[in-house]
Amino acid sequence: MSRLIILLPPDADTSLAWLTVEDGAIRASGTGDGWPHAEETTIRAMLIAPASAVALHRALLPDLAARQAQAAARLRAVENALGDPEALHVATGPREDDGALDVAVVANADMVAWLTWAEAHGLD
Repeated sequence: MSRLIILLPPDADTSLAWLTVEDGAIRASGTGDGWPHAEETTIRAMLIAPASAVALHRALLPDLAARQAQAAARLRAVENALGDPEALHVATGPREDDGALDVAVVANADMVAWLTWAEAHGLD
């Protein structure tokens, strides 16, 4: 199966970049909306948010159960973030063997805009 990776631009004046990967190799790449669309081929899409829009945190919580650690890491990230906690989207990565979790925080408005853009372009 092919994977379409779209690097979302940090602003409306910058074109997005994309590439398709199959069996670990880049098969095609470009800018703008010239990527192979999902209805044309069996392809899975992945959107990557602009780094300037994401605050990354790392939480080390080895003494908590996995779900408790995820909740605590999210709360800790929101406490350290600027702005209204209700206006933030928080996601955790997989827990590592030492109990560490990576946590990403973005503005809800950005997340909604990215998802709306993806839906408008036929990406699930």
